[in-house]
Amino acid sequence: MFSKTWTLFSGVRYYRYKGMELPSFPYQTIRFKTDDSLSIDGWYGSADQAKGCVIFLHGYTADKSVLLPEATRIRQLGYSVLLIDLRAHGNSQGRFTSFGIKETDELQKAYQFARQKGHKNIILYGTSLGAVIILKATAARLVIPQAIIADMPFGSLHDHIRARARVFGFPSEPYGTLVTWWMGIERGYNGFAHCTIAYAKGVSCPVLLQWGAKDAFVTGNEIGSIERSLASSSKNLVVYPEAGHQSLLRADPVQWDREVGRLLDSLPQ
Repeated sequence: MFSKTWTLFSGVRYYRYKGMELPSFPYQTIRFKTDDSLSIDGWYGSADQAKGCVIFLHGYTADKSVLLPEATRIRQLGYSVLLIDLRAHGNSQGRFTSFGIKETDELQKAYQFARQKGHKNIILYGTSLGAVIILKATAARLVIPQAIIADMPFGSLHDHIRARARVFGFPSEPYGTLVTWWMGIERGYNGFAHCTIAYAKGVSCPVLLQWGAKDAFVTGNEIGSIERSLASSSKNLVVYPEAGHQSLLRADPVQWDREVGRLLDSLPQ
């Protein structure tokens, strides 16, 4: 009981995956510095006569390699791809995550890299925490994507901590409130203000929002509130009936191909 409670308050340990899977397509390793001097690691795979570039952001406790299946498939559709490790994950520096509050800096630097490579059409693909970072950065105009693919973003940090409490076997409250409050004190930010639903109101580009109906970490109410809050006139919420909090491509390749392909086909080249 003590161990579980302490993990809720302190966060899990980040495991650096020594045997990280490498891309099957030609790529170059890139590194750049955040504003707080952390080295961020990434992979860039260019495509011949690319239609644009898709930047991928992974979820909490994962790394860039988990999105290789999605990146490989999208590269086959004619796009260059850029995958990065968020701070405190994979091969990037850092000891702590801010659950998306500071990680917009990583996305902004990756976006600048893609622009320097000559890409005018830049699409952002994020899963879970990565999707939250993308919506936050877009709402703040730190990046201006042509479109967004957001898989299973949580509604707010408070919602996410409540979900973690449930998964650990605790009641959502008071643990959700106490941990969100303590994290803010420990890291120097207001965790209750970190709200994806609020960020969605500032996102006007086309958005494909995807979610698994068996997701234990993100509720249907959260994903529905995000969809309704999106300012975009071109938004689509797609539900994968048999998927949980996981790769939706792996859960249903046919549905994923159809929905992602439909979005990409709708974009001007």
